[in-house]
Amino acid sequence: MARFSCGVQCTRIILFSLNILFFLFGLTLLGFGIYVKVSNRFEIALPDNIGVKIVSGDVPGAVGILLITVAVFTILLSAFGCCGALFKNRVFLYLYTIILGLLVIVELAAFIITLYYRVQIRDSYKSGFRELFIEIYSNNHTDLQHVIEDIERNFKCCGIDNVTDYYTHNYTVPASCYKDQDFHKPIFKEGCANAAITWLWNQIPIIGGVLGVILLIEIFGIASSISLEACYAAYNNIDYLLNGGAGVGKSTLIKAVYQSVLRFYNSLPGSNPETIRTAICAPTDKAASLIDGMTLHSFLSLPINQCKHKLVKLDSGISNKIGVKLKGLQLLIIDEISMVGFTML
Repeated sequence: MARFSCGVQCTRIILFSLNILFFLFGLTLLGFGIYVKVSNRFEIALPDNIGVKIVSGDVPGAVGILLITVAVFTILLSAFGCCGALFKNRVFLYLYTIILGLLVIVELAAFIITLYYRVQIRDSYKSGFRELFIEIYSNNHTDLQHVIEDIERNFKCCGIDNVTDYYTHNYTVPASCYKDQDFHKPIFKEGCANAAITWLWNQIPIIGGVLGVILLIEIFGIASSISLEACYAAYNNIDYLLNGGAGVGKSTLIKAVYQSVLRFYNSLPGSNPETIRTAICAPTDKAASLIDGMTLHSFLSLPINQCKHKLVKLDSGISNKIGVKLKGLQLLIIDEISMVGFTML
């Protein structure tokens, strides 16, 4: 098995670590989604009429299911990334790249759509909040009334639009609408619908920063997986890779290994040296002479651009000739392979 360079190994480790974080995030989101699905405390924040009519009429439940779905999707996606990086599996990396790329596109589309319809979403939210408010106080849902009072205390607001929401429907104004929480000091003037929207708007820089970081991480994940895919494809047909600095004796070792392999083949009972298909090559004349081999272009019968003394651009015909030349080859040793594009082989 080929030994990957330090850069490739670092990319693998970083990609694996990031997907471990995604996996933990997915588990956290899964737990939160289950909590939203079974808890009734989100019926205030997510009324049933906030843009589109859910068939079940249960928006908190639908949001919980959505969060659970996203969590499962995130866990599976992180599993693809971890398996691709850990086991050097190109199929997992391909799936990871495609799915993550689609996810980035969907996220950008959702962001643009939200900005475009922000006014409609706000108005629909207020309308749904008002309907839920009336239903809670008309049917005397005590537990949900406490939730509304918690919202009024935390956001320093009263009613949906203002305190008149209580007067209009003959409801008693709760202590949570008063600044001292004891029916003495003035009532909060701002409605809770606007207060919640204002609070959310004030969090936009933080939300935008978090989403921006997530987007950058996703883009990095795509770039890393594509890079690893290319490296795995390049190393796929290489059994051993010898690397090291200049002057450490790589060429001498390569020459010795090649001669040892030939002697081993020749020592086998019934072996015929003429049937052993081997080659030892190097990209340049100087490198080839050091290992008593031939130049790579000579071995592959490639034409040379004499003006620039470089290999000409490979077309389909030349590529087919290379394939025929390499077919059935039992041993191929290439010195100074860093000078050669792996995709050429």
